[in-house]
Formats: sequence, structure tokens, C-alpha cells
Amino acid sequence: MKKILYLTITLLMFASSASALSITLENNSYDVGGIDDLMAYKALSNSGNEEIEWLQGLIGADFTMEVYDTTSAMWIQTKEDVNAYAIDFRDTQPEYFFIKVGDGNTGSEIDHFLYSNLETPDWGVISIAGIDEIWGVTTSTMNDGRISHVGEINPTAPVPEPATMLLLGAGLLGLAGFRRKVIK
Repeated sequence: MKKILYLTITLLMFASSASALSITLENNSYDVGGIDDLMAYKALSNSGNEEIEWLQGLIGADFTMEVYDTTSAMWIQTKEDVNAYAIDFRDTQPEYFFIKVGDGNTGSEIDHFLYSNLETPDWGVISIAGIDEIWGVTTSTMNDGRISHVGEINPTAPVPEPATMLLLGAGLLGLAGFRRKVIK
């Protein structure tokens, strides 16, 4: 029985993800994980409040968001899949991220895409193979500046209500009083 257990553990140690993708950046190779899940997409007329409301409706929790303009140099094509591109999130490791595509359209085409950042939070990985019909993206389009900006999203813990804090305080006082009574 021990031999089977050791063999299983050894095999699991050498097992790797079949969907692992990698990139080369500055002569170094990085494992960027697999392609992140496309959760939703929508045509929005602007990137302000409408964008935040759309994300709030999808995520269903309060969140912090960092939005920044991207350049084509930030998106790196993976070695294994010509349709997969990665972006570096090493500083923030967001739970979700979204991409705004286009150059100021009027909301007539799909331009916002929300992803769940799954396997490797250091990297956001998208595939244009599934969405090329939606927004007409090809491999060359990824490098021509059509991606307007990226938003990194991390849900935040809700702030406790005053009543909840009062209840917690009363409970702690009760425990302290009970302990004092038991010690006497």
C-alpha cells in the first residue's frame, strides 16, 4: 500500500498542467498559466459610470479597480498558441480583469470584456480565437492599438455595520464576565 501511495505522490509531483502557456520576455521564459475565463462582454457607450455599473452587476460585490491605458508592447503572444496573449499583473494579482477595445466607438459594437483571472494571478491571459468574431480581432489587430485600457479588479470585504460591531462587543464582554465569574 505504501508503494502505491509513494508512486502516486511521485507522479503528481511531475504532473503539469496541459494548458500551460509560456512567453519569452527579455530573454527569460515565463509560465503564464492557461487562458482565463471570459465571463461576460457588452457594448457600452462610455468607460465611466456605465462601465462601473456593468462590472458591479456582474461581480456583485464592492471592489477596487485600477485602470490603465495599454500599449501593444504590454500584450505578449504566447509560444504555444498564436491566438493567446498575456499581460503582466505581477504587482496586483487581480481576481478579475476587463479589457476595453476600440477607439471611442458609439456603443454599437461589443467593446468590454470581463475575465476571471484563474490559474496564474500574476498574468492575465486571453485568447482571441473565441472572440475574434465578436470584435473582429486578428493577431495583427492585437498590436495596432485597438485595446484602449485594462482594468484590474479585486473584490473588497464589506465594512461591518455598527450593529454587528455592537453585537460582537457585547459577546466579548459577556465572555470576559463569564471568565471572571469562573475564576472567582
